[in-house]
Amino acid sequence: MCPSIPQTSCVLFNDETSFLLLLFLKIISIIEITLKNANRCSLYNKAIGNAKYSRHIFGDAINFYVDDNYNAVMDDLNKDGIISMSDAEVIQSIVNEIDDDPEHEDLLGGMGKYNKNAEHTYFVHIDTRGYKARWYIAKILIRICFII
Repeated sequence: MCPSIPQTSCVLFNDETSFLLLLFLKIISIIEITLKNANRCSLYNKAIGNAKYSRHIFGDAINFYVDDNYNAVMDDLNKDGIISMSDAEVIQSIVNEIDDDPEHEDLLGGMGKYNKNAEHTYFVHIDTRGYKARWYIAKILIRICFII
């Protein structure tokens, strides 16, 4: 069941989130990305069932996917002709380069790849939590119907 609190009621940008977004636009050299969400209030975060101490609450995280052709699907970033989790791995390699660069230690943080489902395409989470963290979420929703 969808939460009754609209996401737009508490999604905000702060300077750090905006900086992350602009940094990725520059690094990836892609003009269009679709921002799924950034800073969330704790009420909305709880309503969608996310972690109590989500980096989104602290305002140093964004979820996004690259969508240069405006079709609401992650673009084929690795140019293999298939839209898949491998495209999110292109972004992960860029994040790893940034995390390994001592000049950017202020950007050290988390990166998660999320599988597509009925509600969204593949997307990526990045944050500046201060230490390196990586994860992959492959949520598979299965509905079983019994007809009697």
